[in-house]
Amino acid sequence: MPQGTWLGLLTFIILLDDLNPPCAVHEFVDDTTITEILSARQTPSVMDDNVHYLVNWSRRHKMLINYTKTKEMILGNAKLKTTSYPLD
Repeated sequence: MPQGTWLGLLTFIILLDDLNPPCAVHEFVDDTTITEILSARQTPSVMDDNVHYLVNWSRRHKMLINYTKTKEMILGNAKLKTTSYPLD
């Protein structure tokens, strides 16, 4: 399907209709963002589980994740210990 067509956007929205990870999902055109808000008392993060859910969902639906455009952003206390793992 040609990029930039209204039919491509409509198809993408329909395909993402059943994406329901156990976290906040933000969709804009052809981008999807998952977020997690942690309080100072809430540890550890469950974002790894959410990312694995998203990767498995995309595999089941034969949708490719562009790993070169996939980013992780952590905002908050610099003392918070975090660990990042590759997605692929």
